[in-house]
Amino acid sequence: ARYFHARLGELDGFDPGPEPQLSVVAFRHAAGDAFNERLLARLQQGGRVMLSGTRIDDRTYIRCAIVSFRTHLAHVDEALDAIRAEAEALQ
Repeated sequence: ARYFHARLGELDGFDPGPEPQLSVVAFRHAAGDAFNERLLARLQQGGRVMLSGTRIDDRTYIRCAIVSFRTHLAHVDEALDAIRAEAEALQ
């Protein structure tokens, strides 16, 4: 989760959210709630990664939960690639 959070902070337009305490990262794109809702829908429909959404302080966030001990950095990089690609497709 710390690796995902750090790498997400390197992507243009993304707010990686608070430093993760355990295995969940709540993040958002700076383009606003509607954009984040569309981004999450595209990611879920794409089927490459499974992310969920939440609301924090009445703002839409996307959540990445890394809970399996079988998750490797290559899997996290794949999720980041999917997030970047879908965000670019929406802009």
